[in-house]
Amino acid sequence: MILVIGGAYQGKLSYVKEKYRLEDQDIYICKEGQSELTTDKRVIYGLEHIILSQVKKGMDSTCYIKENIASLQDKILVCVDASCGIVPMDKDLRAYREASGRTLSYLANKADEVIRIFCGIGSKIK
Repeated sequence: MILVIGGAYQGKLSYVKEKYRLEDQDIYICKEGQSELTTDKRVIYGLEHIILSQVKKGMDSTCYIKENIASLQDKILVCVDASCGIVPMDKDLRAYREASGRTLSYLANKADEVIRIFCGIGSKIK
């Protein structure tokens, strides 16, 4: 498993497509409000949408990922890192930020590689 993280609009998807020579058909794009993983593609992009949706539904995203980790072993997961910046005033967004941090920490521990993207440049941190 490869985990690619970075801030919003930092070029994560472009980086993944170029580095791993992937086409659009290789990428599953998570949708806002989606709370279940779809693992039929090589890349799962927008994992933050699933985490936020689960928080809003009172689900534990880290437990959910742990239960589904076997289906992610050969995937490239792309997620916004929400740990930087101002802590949101909205209760759900604060809970999302915390859940995202816990979930990404778990995934980083299990991943073979972790890459942080900043301004379109990837830095391998694991």
